Amino acid sequence: MSLRFGVAGCSIPLLGVGADSFFEVGSALLLLWRLCGGGGDRPDGELARERLATQGIGLLLGLLGIATAAGAALQLAAGRHPNTTYPALLLSLASLACMLALWRAKLHAARALDSRAVASDAVCSLACMKLSSVVPAGLIGADGWSTVRAFRESELSGACGCGE
Repeated sequence: MSLRFGVAGCSIPLLGVGADSFFEVGSALLLLWRLCGGGGDRPDGELARERLATQGIGLLLGLLGIATAAGAALQLAAGRHPNTTYPALLLSLASLACMLALWRAKLHAARALDSRAVASDAVCSLACMKLSSVVPAGLIGADGWSTVRAFRESELSGACGCGE
């Protein structure tokens, strides 16, 4: 959904939040592969799967960093401030809340399972959480508190019929 709103509003930060979801899903799939595959009766097989999953998640985090830097460079090159949109703020705050809960659960699971792969997946959730926090900070910081007033005056009045 954030990709759709990002394209519709030409919002690079919101596109970034949506694209980040693909990295998060990729990390989760690697973790699922690690946890469901097992190593049979061979401990070295399980260790090899743990290493491969951890390396794959590390690669995804590296790609996420490159994508984030590219998005920031595009935003700077365009010389634009982030678009102030109600959907961007709501989606990023919802993502932030979900990622916080998920990150904590993954940290707990990583300790319980003594798994570097699960800990790496928790780092991926932390990265998503940090990226999600940038959007509301940027939206409010770029325009100051006038952003909040803009939400009340323009986007909320008549947008759903409840502000009339």
